[in-house]
Amino acid sequence: MVFSGKGGVGKSLIATNLAVALAADGERSAIVDLDLQFGDVGVMLHAESHPTAIDALAQQGEQVDAEFIEEVMASGPEGVRALLAPASPEFADLVNTANLRAILRELAKEYDHIVVDTPSHLEERNLEAIEMADQIVVVTSFNLAAIKDTKVTLKLLQSLGVDRDKICVVLNQTRAKVSFQRSEVEESLRFRVLTVLPFEPRLDDFIDNGQQIVTAEPKAEFSRQFRPLVDHIEGGEDDTSAKEPDRARARVNRRRFSLGRG
Repeated sequence: MVFSGKGGVGKSLIATNLAVALAADGERSAIVDLDLQFGDVGVMLHAESHPTAIDALAQQGEQVDAEFIEEVMASGPEGVRALLAPASPEFADLVNTANLRAILRELAKEYDHIVVDTPSHLEERNLEAIEMADQIVVVTSFNLAAIKDTKVTLKLLQSLGVDRDKICVVLNQTRAKVSFQRSEVEESLRFRVLTVLPFEPRLDDFIDNGQQIVTAEPKAEFSRQFRPLVDHIEGGEDDTSAKEPDRARARVNRRRFSLGRG
């Protein structure tokens, strides 16, 4: 799960590059766009013309057919498969937590890695993704508002019973100049930053061309600094026997954050 408490920090960029990088490494990789109202995964993968999206699975409820999921998914670079957000915001509420849970469980049977891109706001489907996630990538940037929201996010995850070793922080430099250092961010968050992604002025060009920089320019500094995240995810799977107690604890704690949506 790729998450941020604040928009505009490059969360979807990181999610799509991560999914494509995993696929390029020979992993069976899928990405789910859980920003159900305004998701950008389709645009970033140049798959926005694909005719079906996640809302097409809503009618199946908790009994989601694996073959139908494959029909609904789009194909992206390096063979990555993508479950796109609905074409229009009003279809977002067709997908509920039970349906999402069933979708992710079916995908887990077929793919080595499922990257879930999420909206910045907190709601029930995000909480479901948090509960099911093996790893949570928290994206922040070099500005005070983003760091403040990241501190809130990390406290929330702790309240939900998510272990610190299931969380990693990625610091994305979204502007050419910054006024403070990585060490200051880590001190403020009281959390180690896994990697710092440098400012890359060509990112918009890559997006416009439907390319992911990690595969199009693997020797670029951005791609080199992105690699620790890919390696972390590829080597960061937990033993299944350790997951259930964590999920049970998260299920109890999430009631405090319930927003009344199913």
